[in-house]
Amino acid sequence: MSRYFETSYFSPEADAGGTLDGSLVFSQDSYLPRSGNLNLTVSVFGENLNVLEFGARAEGFEKTMEEIFGPEGYFRYAHVYYSYVPTYS
Repeated sequence: MSRYFETSYFSPEADAGGTLDGSLVFSQDSYLPRSGNLNLTVSVFGENLNVLEFGARAEGFEKTMEEIFGPEGYFRYAHVYYSYVPTYS
């Protein structure tokens, strides 16, 4: 169930472009991702510049998520959820 994505753009007129890629890695033992990363690389004047790179790894948060979002958690009712998430009409 792990995912990897990549999207790129290059403009020959400007001799510039960029690549955005990322990944989510899941464990068979959990419904939450084990790790994820995001990378933004820009190509300008023939040089590749790593503008942004972010990665995170976490394990063992299932119990915490269930305490917050589970049947007895703070966000157990839809009205609490919708009070924090903007709705668009």
